[in-house]
Amino acid sequence: MQEFEQTLVECDDIHHMSYETGQIAIAAFDRGARNFGIAVGRTQYEFFDLIAKDTGRLREIFEQITYQQYDEYIGLDINDPERLLNVIRARLWNHLSRPEGLEHTFNIKSGQLSAAELLEEVNRIEDNLERIGGLHYNILGIGDDGHFLWNMPGAPHDGRTFVGDIGPALIQNAEILGHVKDDLSQGISLGMANLSEATHGSAIMISGINKAKALQKLLYDDTDSNFPAHASRGWKDVTIYADKAARSLC
Repeated sequence: MQEFEQTLVECDDIHHMSYETGQIAIAAFDRGARNFGIAVGRTQYEFFDLIAKDTGRLREIFEQITYQQYDEYIGLDINDPERLLNVIRARLWNHLSRPEGLEHTFNIKSGQLSAAELLEEVNRIEDNLERIGGLHYNILGIGDDGHFLWNMPGAPHDGRTFVGDIGPALIQNAEILGHVKDDLSQGISLGMANLSEATHGSAIMISGINKAKALQKLLYDDTDSNFPAHASRGWKDVTIYADKAARSLC
């Protein structure tokens, strides 16, 4: 079996996982990381709450970091509270004191976009990532099927920013979070090559019994091109945080 430089941190529960993720974020900041990508999912909600309530160093660094948006639905009004950007603003950024200019977000206007408009936005995202020096640190979760963001099973491990369709796993996640409408079918997402370029490492948060098979496959199975999370085996300094429920098959 192949060996990979990934560290597993065993956590008691999601509260413990959020604390440990906060500590490694502080360590990454102290090593010079400034451009952070942060997934928006139910596993991260406790982490957001921890930062928002913190009165010490964790809050301090998240008031200074640059935030790079990972993904967004196409078709929602720009002010719709179910937009992923509006979700993280409501749950995290609006609770902190942050200077202007620290958000690098997608410029997806209300309603549907033409193919030309989508291509223009994909190119703008890529150009901006190059301008800011790319991602420094990832804070991710994975889906039951091992997907990262909108990189579903079969997505190229070397793919970059793209327009993707909402598949069953994303629909299920959106329904759980309350972020789904009947007319949503597409979104824009960073690709796994974008994530792989994080210069200071990545944290992957995995919580719940429904993620147990995904964690088992991530840790122990041979690399599978149809399992997106296996792409992280080639990334720099990957730390996997998993609670007891997620580790039930390990």
